[in-house]
Amino acid sequence: MKNIGKSILIITALFVVLILNGCTAAKSNSTETAKLETEFSTQSSTKTSTEPSNAPSEKTTFTSSPVHNVTENNPTATTTKAPSTTTKVTTAASTAATTTKATTAATTAATVSPTTATITATAGQTNAVSKAKSYLDYSAFSHDGLVEQLEYEKFTHEQAVYGADNCGANWNEQAVKQAKSYLDYSAFSHDGLVEQLEYDKFTNEQAVYGADNCEANWNEQAVKQAKSYLEYSAFSHDGLVEQLEYDKFTNEQAVYGADNCGATW
Repeated sequence: MKNIGKSILIITALFVVLILNGCTAAKSNSTETAKLETEFSTQSSTKTSTEPSNAPSEKTTFTSSPVHNVTENNPTATTTKAPSTTTKVTTAASTAATTTKATTAATTAATVSPTTATITATAGQTNAVSKAKSYLDYSAFSHDGLVEQLEYEKFTHEQAVYGADNCGANWNEQAVKQAKSYLDYSAFSHDGLVEQLEYDKFTNEQAVYGADNCEANWNEQAVKQAKSYLEYSAFSHDGLVEQLEYDKFTNEQAVYGADNCGATW
């Protein structure tokens, strides 16, 4: 019995030793595995940091963040500085290309525009311009009066307007010319002449310019008008003054006309 008990103790001791050796081996293997995983993870991180990333999302993240903040939180993030610079250069190149394209387009438009305007003039429009110029060679016209005359010559409204717009006329000078032609055969007051020019389709500004610059002496015009009335009718002095005022002479001009018309009252 004594030997049997001793044997049992020896077996138990051996069993305990085996168990302890197994635990030690397992712990060693676990430690080695963790070490290998750590090395593998470190190598992967190093490889990822070293190789430039082609993913657009990584470029966007590091470009928008300040460099010193990224460095403090993640030292490997500084490796994306080169892709950020590339993005900036690409953007600048794109902007330069866009600017060059816009400038080229504007230059092309400026160059082509006159040619296009010349091409779009039809034969009818060209003839309307020639006809308008021929009218202005022997008579004065307002812009709208000339359009009306060209339409009378069977040009379309569009052709007539084109002819008046492109005949090279100075409408203020045309108003002066027309005013002088009226004064060659009839007497007018200043305002009466403005009214007549407006009837000929000059604008109010053009008509006033024509009357202001026709070199008329309005007192003498009043005398001339008074004499013309006395050629076919009898007037009293005051009646003649009243008639001249009706013709838009001022009171002073009308009195001057009646006083100097040579009538015996």
